[in-house]
Amino acid sequence: MQDCLESEKRQESTIQLFLYYSSAGKAVYQFFPNAKIKNKLTQNFRSLHLQAVQKILSEFSCKTIPSVKDPEQLFSTLLLPFIKRSVAVVLQPHLPQIRNALDEVSSAVNTVIELGKLKNIRVGIDVDENIDRMLSNFDFHIDDGIKTSANSKGSGLQAATILSSLKWIGTEERKNGRETIWLLEEPESYLHPELAKSCVAIIEDLSELNHVVITTHAVSFVGHQPDQIYEVAIGSAGTIAKQCQTYSEATSSIRKSLGLRYSDFFQLGKANLLVEGVSDREILSWALSRIKPHRGKNEFPLLRQATIMDFTGVSSLKDFLKHSYDFIRNEVATFIILDGDEAGVDAANALNRFFSNKAIPFSPNKDYAVLPKGFPIEGLFPDKFIVEMHENHPGWFSNFNADMHMNVLAFSLKDGSKGSMQRALMARAEKETEEVGNYVWAKEFILLFQLAEKQLARKIEEIFPSEINFLKIKS
Repeated sequence: MQDCLESEKRQESTIQLFLYYSSAGKAVYQFFPNAKIKNKLTQNFRSLHLQAVQKILSEFSCKTIPSVKDPEQLFSTLLLPFIKRSVAVVLQPHLPQIRNALDEVSSAVNTVIELGKLKNIRVGIDVDENIDRMLSNFDFHIDDGIKTSANSKGSGLQAATILSSLKWIGTEERKNGRETIWLLEEPESYLHPELAKSCVAIIEDLSELNHVVITTHAVSFVGHQPDQIYEVAIGSAGTIAKQCQTYSEATSSIRKSLGLRYSDFFQLGKANLLVEGVSDREILSWALSRIKPHRGKNEFPLLRQATIMDFTGVSSLKDFLKHSYDFIRNEVATFIILDGDEAGVDAANALNRFFSNKAIPFSPNKDYAVLPKGFPIEGLFPDKFIVEMHENHPGWFSNFNADMHMNVLAFSLKDGSKGSMQRALMARAEKETEEVGNYVWAKEFILLFQLAEKQLARKIEEIFPSEINFLKIKS
């Protein structure tokens, strides 16, 4: 074909075939886009070009599985033809016996015709040389503990089993000299999350044999090689496909284009408190519910509607922040509360070093707070409450110390007593509120809430500038 072009010949080891669609939707294939054809060789070029395109396309089988999956239709159009072909190969050597059996049937019918004196009438029953045409149907069943027809199973399970058959179909096509290209549109459709994980593995296995192209709105079906990921969007000039350069860029871009945020996986809200454990969450939630707004004070609108997320301890919270904080800090407002005990202080120091090395802002009393006096969450209650608890229930404590003024210097609780201590402190605070009618006992809680409210408001204004009043924040 290059002999038909005015441009110089190109010595290349690969062939590039370009495809675009006209405004009428017609597919146009070109080997040499924008190349000028010699006037006298136009017809020769077109003939050679058509033959070459047909030759290349004939060596590929392109199969589409749409997002709206009808498993019965997929079985009949995708799987059944290859089942018939496979069975036909087995039956082919037995074609003479099949014809002999059919001849016997024909002979019996013709005998009756002769008895009826139907002159010059004879019948014959035969099979097509292409045996798979005589095979009408096969029963496709699934055994998931109960063996029944596939049609009686859930659509997700049916779709998963059909996907499992694609590799065999691709193998059969390769036997016929054709490479298969699978176009899978939204494979996550109708799938239970557990089935989705299985289907990801099935598709990865399929891609080792065939070419697989996936369109998806599910992060779980997105590959981990950025050079194989394209973000597709509709622009003013039509569809735009942007290749991602790094995995970080790919995941960030994909989450935005899918309308998903990293924080969505943890069900975080616009405002969030991250705390060490269950007792932290329960005590802070309780305190917010007991400290009522009064004359413009103690309103805490953000905190009262914030998500308070607890972990299984300070180590779990620290690990979560190391892996996730850089993603969620630009998506939602978060404020972290760490106990003031040794483990909490160590975690704060470790996180400071970790984020400092990555140039990620993580400052005390802006992004997190360490509880005062080296105490755990129970230390937010007045010292006199802690002293009373020790006097009445010394068995709850693994350590306790106070100075001559009965100011608590240190205390720690036994693992099995935290719940009892928590309930007793709450009851003691509620009793004082009823008797005195104020929140003197809540001084440390209120200081913590004021700090958290201020920083959450600042972060929300940075992240959601157009939504700063979404919780009726007062200036």
